[in-house]
Amino acid sequence: MLRLSFCVGRALPAPKFSKRSLPQLVHAMVADRLLSRRDATRLMNALALLDLNEVGLGNVEAVAPSTAHLTIRWLRGFFDEAAGAEGAIPLSYELPHVTAAAALASAPTAEEAVIEAPQALDRSILSAVEVVCASFGVRAIVKRTERGAARVPWREPQAVDLLAMAFGGQSLRAQAILSEVLESGGAVPAKVLLTLLSEGERRLLVRLVAFDFLQVASLAGGLTFALTLKALEALA
Repeated sequence: MLRLSFCVGRALPAPKFSKRSLPQLVHAMVADRLLSRRDATRLMNALALLDLNEVGLGNVEAVAPSTAHLTIRWLRGFFDEAAGAEGAIPLSYELPHVTAAAALASAPTAEEAVIEAPQALDRSILSAVEVVCASFGVRAIVKRTERGAARVPWREPQAVDLLAMAFGGQSLRAQAILSEVLESGGAVPAKVLLTLLSEGERRLLVRLVAFDFLQVASLAGGLTFALTLKALEALA
């Protein structure tokens, strides 16, 4: 049985999401107003290209649209790789959908979740957690308590290697393609770049676009690949 609590004020254990539970995470971020629906669709398409059985929030940040990756970096500040899952797992009343999804993704065999909630907690917040539990097929059992709600602490998240998180062992090849574009002034015509790339590098190019390190623009001279701000950060 999984124990969740709005009354525990400590960092959340860093979650790992299976490919099957990633849609719940993305839907939770939309529900907590961290992502627009457009960015959520783009993120789901990008996540589908990852060659990983388990996905952490660092991977999600790396492949997120450049309009959303800093939001996911901020979100990582509530989670701690060193935090244990002993006892009740904290829930944030500010981000009820995401914190519940993270807890449930880390307990794939749970059938029931006991939710410790203060008497004064708004019912809509509690309902949000119950909805997430239902999406995971977990029965929610609410336990009201006289204890007050505790804020989950936030701290500056550690930087991650965006290219390594997105491309794994192919990160250096991906970096080389981005560097080629950078050396051309930050943008290069598609017909020029494609002549420089091998077949394998062209497959990487598809993911560089899907992960929003490169944007494609249609200009007078034809299609052009241009670096995004996220790409410039990754190359810094």
